This record gives sequence, structure tokens and C-alpha cells, in this order.
Amino acid sequence: MGIMPRSSVRDKHLLWKDGIVPYEISAIFTTVQRKKITNAMKMIEANSCVRFVPRTIEPDYLVINNDHGCFSMVGRMQGRQVVSLGSGCLFNEVIVHELMHVLGFWHEQSRTDRDDFIIIRAENVIPSMVGQFRKIELPYVDFLDEKYDYYSIMHYDSKAFSRNGENTIEAIEPAMTEVIGKALELSASDIRKHLAVDLLRPIHQVDIEAPHLLSVVWEFVGQNFDHSTPAFSLIASKRLIASTNNNRQYMDDSRPVGKKQLPIFRDCRKIDTLEKYRFANLCGVEKIKENCAIAGEQFTIDNCQNCTLCIFDRTAAVTIDDCIKCNILIGPCAGRNCKSCQFWIICQQLRTRDCHDLQLNVFCQTKPTIEASKNIQFSCIQIHYDGLDKQMTAARLNPLNNYWDVVHDFSADESPVANYTLLYEEKAVQLQSAAVFQNSSVTFERSKSTVLSTGNLLSENIDQVAILFCQVDNENIVDDPKEPLLMILDIYRQLNVSFVKTVQTSVDAATMRHFVNPRWKGSSKSKAVMAIFIWNCTDDEQNVFNKAISSNNWVGKVNLKVGSDAMDVIDEVYKIIDSNRS
Repeated sequence: MGIMPRSSVRDKHLLWKDGIVPYEISAIFTTVQRKKITNAMKMIEANSCVRFVPRTIEPDYLVINNDHGCFSMVGRMQGRQVVSLGSGCLFNEVIVHELMHVLGFWHEQSRTDRDDFIIIRAENVIPSMVGQFRKIELPYVDFLDEKYDYYSIMHYDSKAFSRNGENTIEAIEPAMTEVIGKALELSASDIRKHLAVDLLRPIHQVDIEAPHLLSVVWEFVGQNFDHSTPAFSLIASKRLIASTNNNRQYMDDSRPVGKKQLPIFRDCRKIDTLEKYRFANLCGVEKIKENCAIAGEQFTIDNCQNCTLCIFDRTAAVTIDDCIKCNILIGPCAGRNCKSCQFWIICQQLRTRDCHDLQLNVFCQTKPTIEASKNIQFSCIQIHYDGLDKQMTAARLNPLNNYWDVVHDFSADESPVANYTLLYEEKAVQLQSAAVFQNSSVTFERSKSTVLSTGNLLSENIDQVAILFCQVDNENIVDDPKEPLLMILDIYRQLNVSFVKTVQTSVDAATMRHFVNPRWKGSSKSKAVMAIFIWNCTDDEQNVFNKAISSNNWVGKVNLKVGSDAMDVIDEVYKIIDSNRS
């Protein structure tokens, strides 16, 4: 969230003139530490019009010091302005965060609309730090036409300033609680805010009457925060002051400072920068984003109709709004108000709201969630294109763990009929060849798919079930998981089984409950192999596993060793299937 820029000839302390920030770095920092600080500056420079320059004789400048904590003023102050980067603050994301404060950006969780997105657990906050969770009321801030951003580098961690180790911030969307405060770089929204604010020069000004808040913002960095140390006490914090017109304001002290002026800014970069991270206002076209075009940023698809839109790249998150009759394919990476569309999506979490008549071809590492949505069809995505395997690795997505068919419906109790259906392999609809694919490597063939065709055995009537228990018992394989993973994929494709359900974990009782269903009854319809992929299984874990499969008549185990041949393992699996059949 950016400040509402207010600058005039009489009052220039909020914005840095011409976007230039003179700075001094204290000699207390080592050469390596100084390099970290300047690298963080370069990250901001690469995504904005701001320039950090070593100070010469400038009267207003930044001093970066180690003052036993992470804190900064918000916006530009007159004269010498201190940013503290203590010993626990010298991480790129923390340095960028503090410099963003210097440039005029408040914390994301300070937005006035935050209650629609997060819950503040004040009872878990260190009493002296409750002020750090206050809202910054309008008109003191401007959202810059950006929605609330869980991925912002300006968002607090879920346990920031916790007095008891419990969450101080929880997201309304539960999965986002683990996302907030984890950003390692500027999000796409952070970058767009820079473009909107510009922080450079006004084109014209409009007089407004509004107070400005003078404030110090403090940071919580992992386990480096100790509220018993003087650095984070209220007594120590009173040494940190904001100055304007020779009037001093202590931390958490706010008052009006008179009439301000609201500038309207222009962007100093190419206009097409904004288009890099979105498809918007399109009709009847085919668009594609190639590998490395987005490189892990957030992406927006908005107000499109009758389009084929493809992202063959890794994204942090995709927000899809107001699309009608579109084909949308998304590489490893959410949406509302969409209807009559088909999606091909690879993601960590998936949630729909206010959607209807959608077909979702999905890889999802967690249970997909639907809310206030109707007639949603789910099937397992089958896709491969150049670079997809590396993108999934970079996004920390294991192609063996796909929960596309374990759907949670928030509105299930409100509807007399099911709001979603599951389409298994023979019913799934794949994306038809489009002109946009002619020069790409994309294929939807099952035999070439990076993502396995999986299904939930517990919901299907399957007669022959073989457990493929792949125990990795060599540390070298554990260090390089690609070898056993490729073997699993090879086995899967050559067996041509109906469904495979896999998990990469240690086996414990909770894990086995996912696979074991006492109500399961076999039929003669199909066969299946369940692959359980385990790192260095202990004796206790093997006992749990053996007991579980024995009690449910699921038998079969194949240990994966160094030098194992895929065909040897496949032969063993066929023996298990034949044994079950007899």
C-alpha cells in the first residue's frame, strides 16, 4: 500500500525529489553486509523510477545504521533520516521492506479494508507492540487501485510480535496464513504500486485538506525479535523521532500538519511494463506467455471473453476475474465471477468463489476449495511443455502429489444438489489444438504428461489394487530426488494403470488414514496401482504401513534401491496385481 502522495513547494518531506534517495551506509557494516544493502536497492531500482545514490552534500538523506532492530520512518523526512538494520535484519527481503517504508509505503495489513482479508489476534500481540497493527485510515493512504495483496513484501508474518508463539495475524482464506510475510522479493502488486505512485514529479496539484501521520514502523524478523531487549522497548523507541518544520513527534504520536497538496504522477517507464503481468479486456483472441516471461510473479486475467489464454511459465498466483467462455491454461502457480470457462491449472492452492459452469483440469497440491459456486467439473490435468518440470521444481510442486479430486465445498450445506462433479480420465476434456500452440512444445498426451493421471481410490470401485511402496534407502538418492521420481514416472507410464495415488512423506497413522477406507469394496471394473514414495522409511513406519495394508487386504511392497531397474520394479508390480487377481 502506498501513501497518498502529498507534496508541495511548502512541504516536500513526504516524497523524495526527482525520485533520488541520497544515502550513507554506516562503517559498522562489513563489505559483505554493505553489498547486501546495495543489492536490495538495485532490486527496487529495477522495478521503479527510484534511484539510490551515495550522499555528497544533500541536506535530506538516508543513514543506514545498526540500531539494534529493524525500523524505518514512512516517507521522506527533512534532514538526516535513520533506517536501522540490526544483525537479524540483513536479509534481502527485510532490507527491501525497510526501504519501501522510506519510499512511502505502509504495511499491507494496515489497509482500512484489511478486515475483509485478515484477522488480527490482538490477544497474542506483545502489549507494547499493539500499535504496530493499527489501521492507517483514509484519506491518509491510497490503495492505488490495488487489491489486498497476501504476497506483498510489505505484509507482516502470521506470528509477528507474538508474545506466546501463537498467530497474531490469520488470513480469512486459511491457506494464505502460511503465505503472508514470506515474500522474498517485490510482488507484481508491489511493482504496480511503484508505477502508480511514481514517487517522482507532479504533473499538476490539487489542494486538499488532510492530516498526515508521522510514524515509526517496527519489524519482526523470525526468531531474532526479543521483546525483553532494550532495542524493542518503548523507552528506547522514543529516541526515534520524525521531524518536520522543527516539530518533533515521538513514535505513535500523530497530529495534523496542515494543508497538503495531492499530486497526480506519471510513470517514467514504458507503458507496456504493466501489461507484462496481465491479460485484460480481450475478446476473441489467442494470447500466450512463454517460459521466463513472468518468472514467478503474480498474474492477472481480467474481463476477457471468447479467448484462449495460456501461461507457459511459473507464477506466484493468478487472479482471474470476469471471464466468459474462455479457454485458460495456467502453468505451475486463483478466481471469481467466472462462468462457462475451461481451465487448465497447476497450483499450490485453488479456490473459486461466485463461479458457475466451469471445467477445471487441475493439478493442486492441496484440496481445491469452492464457495458460492455451482456446476463445477474437476478433472486431472494432463500436460507437458518445455520447462514445465523445472518450473514445478522451482514452485516446490511434486507431480506425484495431486489432490484434484479431494474437493472441499464451503456451500455444500446450502445446496440440495452437489455443486461439483469429478470427471475421471475417460470423461476429461482436453484443450483442443489452437493456433497459439503451433510454435510451442505443449502436448496433452497422457504418455508424455509431466503430471500423472491420478484418482482418489477411496471414491472409486476398484478390484485389483497393488501397493507400490518405494522406499528410498540411500542418502545419495535422497539428496537428488530426481532419480527415484523419474523411475516412478517410468513405471507409471509403462504399466498404463487406471489411477495412481501417491504421496511423498513418511508413513504415519494420519497419512495412512488418507489411503485406508474400511468401507472400501472391490468390484471387477478396473485395476490400479497406488504408489507411496518414502524417504528412508524407519522400522516403526514400516510397521505402521504393514499393519494398515494387512488390515485392508492391500498387499505388495517394492523397495527402490540404488541401481534398481524400472522394468524389474514393474515385473514385481505385475506379480502383485496377478496375486490380487487370483
